[in-house]
Amino acid sequence: MAYYTLPVSSDSNDHGIPDQPLPLVLMPHGGPWGRDFWGYNPWHQWLANRGYAVLSVNFRASTGLGKAFTNAGDHEWGGKIIEDQIDA
Repeated sequence: MAYYTLPVSSDSNDHGIPDQPLPLVLMPHGGPWGRDFWGYNPWHQWLANRGYAVLSVNFRASTGLGKAFTNAGDHEWGGKIIEDQIDA
């Protein structure tokens, strides 16, 4: 699960893809056993206001998505957790 924010007016068709390429900022949350939530995020808004697309990924080991998903991050702090963010 991920949250994606685009600058206002960057997607004239409202289909989630900007009309032209934008720089992207990946904003990982505070580490294993945490998560990002839907709702107002001041960092996303601040960066989008300056022309950046922003992506926050709930990578494996994030909480709130089931015990198996959380446990899938065990011993993967420099491996699969990073790969999840790169893949996104």
